[in-house]
Amino acid sequence: MSEPAKNTSTRIVEIAEARSTAARARLLDTLSQLHARLSPKALAQEAAANLMDKGKHLATGGRDVAIKNPVKTAGIVAGIGLFLARRPLFRLLQRQVQRDEHATAAKSIRSTATSNRPRAATTRTLK
Repeated sequence: MSEPAKNTSTRIVEIAEARSTAARARLLDTLSQLHARLSPKALAQEAAANLMDKGKHLATGGRDVAIKNPVKTAGIVAGIGLFLARRPLFRLLQRQVQRDEHATAAKSIRSTATSNRPRAATTRTLK
């Protein structure tokens, strides 16, 4: 082979090696980016950020609806509150019913006791 042909082929090999080295560096960079993106910590952070954005969006939408329909909103909130407080309210109602039953029973006992007492003689004045 002649010297210029050898230089040309050597130059082509050098260029190919440089391209290969650059491609390998790009591939390694891409792999490290993928590794960082697909790590569990990064995925959890991204999911949390998405949830926060959706939550803000829903809260803003809910606020706007509540402002436009305050009566319906108050009714819904009251219904939810009653649903959540149903057990304590039920216990309170049971206690009130028991008190009423005890009061009625005590009144009945008192009236029975007073009806069994001998009555004092009343004097009538005749005109």
